[in-house]
Amino acid sequence: MESADRAATVAFDLLSGACPLDGWVEELYAAFDRVPAEWQPLMLTPVCRKGFPAAALAHGLGPERFARLPGWFGDFFLDAGQVRAALPEVFAALDLPDGECPAVERRTAERLSDYGGGRPEEAAALLDGIGPLWQAAADAGAGLLGCMFVPG
Repeated sequence: MESADRAATVAFDLLSGACPLDGWVEELYAAFDRVPAEWQPLMLTPVCRKGFPAAALAHGLGPERFARLPGWFGDFFLDAGQVRAALPEVFAALDLPDGECPAVERRTAERLSDYGGGRPEEAAALLDGIGPLWQAAADAGAGLLGCMFVPG
């Protein structure tokens, strides 16, 4: 059973870890540096500097909740209308019943720690940052670009 679990984990990593923007990391960082101050609330910058944050979020939230988030493991490009349309599902995915938040944070942090040395506070920052980011984009009439890239 242990080898089956390991094989499933490896398969999951292959599906969730690749990003078409991995080869453009330096350009992405340069773009982050040029974001105007008024757009800063629209950025959830890489709060998880190690591991695979979208995969950790999937592990933490579970498959049903994670499936409600748009895109493919953190990768999406949405215009303002699509952001407004997706907002209820994003909030529904993150609306955790009383007492469930610590378990979700723990599972997210475990995945970050096991696959890159992430810290528990990174899991909380990731979970706490998504809703306000989406709300700020909807309020500003802005689109969103999401990408999980892994610096080489």
